Amino acid sequence: MKRFNFGTFLVDDSNRRAFQICQDIAELKPVAPCPIMLLGDEGCGKTHLLYSIVNRIRAGTTKTGLAYVTALDFPDQVRHLIDDPSPVERAQSAVLLVDQLDRFKDLIDELEAVVRIFLDHKHYVVLATKVHPGRLQNLSQGFRDIIDAGQIVQVVPRGAESQIETIRREARDDADAQLAKKQQEVDELRALLNRVGKESSHEAPANVAALRAELEAERIAK
Repeated sequence: MKRFNFGTFLVDDSNRRAFQICQDIAELKPVAPCPIMLLGDEGCGKTHLLYSIVNRIRAGTTKTGLAYVTALDFPDQVRHLIDDPSPVERAQSAVLLVDQLDRFKDLIDELEAVVRIFLDHKHYVVLATKVHPGRLQNLSQGFRDIIDAGQIVQVVPRGAESQIETIRREARDDADAQLAKKQQEVDELRALLNRVGKESSHEAPANVAALRAELEAERIAK
């Protein structure tokens, strides 16, 4: 997941707020209120943003506690924090990232307990879901209250117009690169044409003219 970073995330007006908040968290800037709930359909970039936070923190110099939890992967060391929260208590900074909140079932109570530990010690918590928390049946009222005390940030898929602009920009860049390559070939042909003219000034005029015509035809084709 190293390919997921803030530099590869395509930003527009529909996801700019989510991008900025996640970037601020990755840089350990003040973000309030917490927890942050990233809400959006599959493919809108929620997981990309979460992994961008992970990769930015890992690349930084500040020692920061980091826990990444999904419905399919709830690491034992994270669950052990319920019995022994001292690692979170001692951490100068820590971030809890929870993906696929809408898929949590059996371990939802343990997740709530871990979320409370991070928030009680003034650390960051980011939750991601494709279903609005008001429609999640497995959440306790206490967990709903936690989410309501934070902020919900929608991550909307990039619009068709933005995608078209991206395709157009990439096409323009490719065309510019091809044009620059062709221009270089033309310049090389011109240089060769001039050199042949100088070196062949004492040769038969017909041969020189024929060679010039051939090179000029190739230049035009390029």
